[in-house]
Amino acid sequence: MKYKVFYRVIDPTSEQRTTVRSWVVLLAMLTASAVTGQGIDFLHEGWEKIKAQAAADDKIIFVDAYTTWCGPCKWMAAEVFTDPEVAEFYNSNFINVQLDMEKGEGIDFLAEYYVTAFPTLFFIDGQGEIVHKRVGAIPADMFLAFGKEALDPTQRIGSLMQRYRAGERDPDFLYTYTTKMLEAGMGASEAAEAYFATTTPETFVSARNFALIRMLQPDMTDLRFLLVAEHHAAFSRQVGEEAVNAFIRDVCNGHVMRALYYDGDAAFADAIERVRDLHLDFLDEVITFGYMHQARKNDDYEQYIANTWKYVKRYAWDDWNVLNTFAWEIYEDTSYDDRAYLQLGEKMARRSVKLEENYYNTDTYAALLYRQGRLRPALNWALRAVELAKAEEVEFEETAALLEKIRDGM
Repeated sequence: MKYKVFYRVIDPTSEQRTTVRSWVVLLAMLTASAVTGQGIDFLHEGWEKIKAQAAADDKIIFVDAYTTWCGPCKWMAAEVFTDPEVAEFYNSNFINVQLDMEKGEGIDFLAEYYVTAFPTLFFIDGQGEIVHKRVGAIPADMFLAFGKEALDPTQRIGSLMQRYRAGERDPDFLYTYTTKMLEAGMGASEAAEAYFATTTPETFVSARNFALIRMLQPDMTDLRFLLVAEHHAAFSRQVGEEAVNAFIRDVCNGHVMRALYYDGDAAFADAIERVRDLHLDFLDEVITFGYMHQARKNDDYEQYIANTWKYVKRYAWDDWNVLNTFAWEIYEDTSYDDRAYLQLGEKMARRSVKLEENYYNTDTYAALLYRQGRLRPALNWALRAVELAKAEEVEFEETAALLEKIRDGM
């Protein structure tokens, strides 16, 4: 499997691509999702037998609901489940189980517990009832805190839900309840509205409110997002300008991309104007990226080349991941063989390799050289890619196939 990368945007076409930014280098090093011989001791006795054991021992079951292709799942298996403090705590307090959601009993578990994201981390009692739950990978310190919450009946998500249904509306409780529901991948819009109704203009700008707004994943029309943008400087003093800029950029990117790919040209133009109206200089990156994708969508390759070159020179010239992703997309786009188009891909791949030479970008560089008929340098870079793949213990079937094509053409 060839892993490419994700580049700070919500891209509606990513379902047809393998685009994993944060985990690409890690995946090159990891070969299994299960931890063996150290760390958390996961049982493999069969789900019904494990539930019976939990009921008999009055213990809670921790379930790591994972898939073999999930990068964050692999990261937790390698970096979190092996942590000595984590292992001691979980082995002492829980019965621990890993279930592959695409195999065996994991398939039934996925259907019964409505698993829609990986990893999903469950605490389940001997009767099969969910005690506590969280979606997504978390570092060791947060994972320990999550386990301690599961042992505390007052902190479990089921208990919080009961208190909310009973009418508890204290602001601190509403905040805790909303965040725990969102962490569990469950809806909390009503509770969020109730919480923000308790804030005032003086208390709205805070680090904890910013964290909650990010978790709610608002769009550009959401009042809370607009207030963050309006009070950019004040929020930056609370949580740092980089965090605020990243949040605003991601929301704007998502809005622009959804408008472009799902709502048509008029909605795209409106989205661009909404971004401009925020009057934040760093959002020129979003606008340039939007025009770049509009050109690709409309098969306007001349504009695509111009906008992509502008984007990478201004915003990604020192990011090998982004450069490699764009270059790979050009290689895979076999519908257009214009020399300038392929040369753009080659320039980005060459820069990516210069920044950090690894299996992924050397393979991309070789592939683009091959597309242009430059077989001798393509061969050299493909061999280099294989060499790096072996050193990094990464599969290189695609590169081996590329090597055959290159040699056949020589």
